[in-house]
Amino acid sequence: MTDDPKGSGSRDDQGPFASLLGRHEAAALGILLSCAALFRVLRWSVTAVMFNDGPVFIGLAQLLAEGEWARALSHEYHPLYPALIAVFHSLVGDWELAAVAVNVIGGTVAVACLYGFARAAFGRTTAFAAAAVLAVHPYAIKFSGDVQSEGLYLGLFLGAVWALWLGLRSASLGAAALAGVLCGLAYLTR
Repeated sequence: MTDDPKGSGSRDDQGPFASLLGRHEAAALGILLSCAALFRVLRWSVTAVMFNDGPVFIGLAQLLAEGEWARALSHEYHPLYPALIAVFHSLVGDWELAAVAVNVIGGTVAVACLYGFARAAFGRTTAFAAAAVLAVHPYAIKFSGDVQSEGLYLGLFLGAVWALWLGLRSASLGAAALAGVLCGLAYLTR
């Protein structure tokens, strides 16, 4: 793998991200994302009291799961996070665990999206540093390791930033459209 400033890596690497990441870079990013997720789960496991919006989000998710769409959507909170909680509840069977899972996944995706944007804009070294800071930042861990919408929102927002950057650099209508969709989903989250 070459060490060019933009971090394009070698085209000889095998795998689904061969054009984006070399094996060592992908391994380092995988470890970083695993640590980010682990820190958020650990934060949740030592949290004694749920954040004050948590019961509201779970209540809205329960309304959505019961088919009470009009009641849930008439609430002032945005509906995407509760909707995803309802979906995850059907998989895990516990409301709090479902809510935290959505937020932890969103917070971890935020780290990946920041890495992707910073790598495309500034190169591999800066991207890893930026993503590492977000992965271990105490407030990022706190807000994406509880029943809150911030982790999901940040993941969607940073995904939109990355997609918009790629769209601007390559004049790609698809990337620009993806940025718009992700912005809309971020809006529906928070």
